Amino acid sequence: MKTSTSQYSYLLMLSSASFNGILGIAFTFFPEEVLAQFGEAISPLTTLALQILGAFYVGLALMNYTGKKVVLGGIYNRPLQMGNTVYCSIAAITLLKYMAGQSFIIAPAIMVVSLTYVLLAVSFLKLLFSSPVKEANA
Repeated sequence: MKTSTSQYSYLLMLSSASFNGILGIAFTFFPEEVLAQFGEAISPLTTLALQILGAFYVGLALMNYTGKKVVLGGIYNRPLQMGNTVYCSIAAITLLKYMAGQSFIIAPAIMVVSLTYVLLAVSFLKLLFSSPVKEANA
């Protein structure tokens, strides 16, 4: 039987894998459309950079998807937890800083992505300081 921490980590890893997979597919296969959506100039260099970023997202999504059933929390699978925590936290802080510096209306897509990163960062931090062993023995 799964403990509440293992259910939490399963859903968190599946959510993170889905989010990163969607971004990865969009950036890899539709870089020009993504750039046009945000009003950015389409050049070979920006397209290439976005496709490489998309490859990172697909790799991260696959890593999280394959790790969705492992024991997470406390000391268990710490590298996987730390990588996700740092990545989501830095992305959330960067996006929030960007939004705070804007004097015009922010695109709804940026707000949704920012909120998703904040929720993932907080969730991974919570998982980082929880112990699945304590709950299993209780």
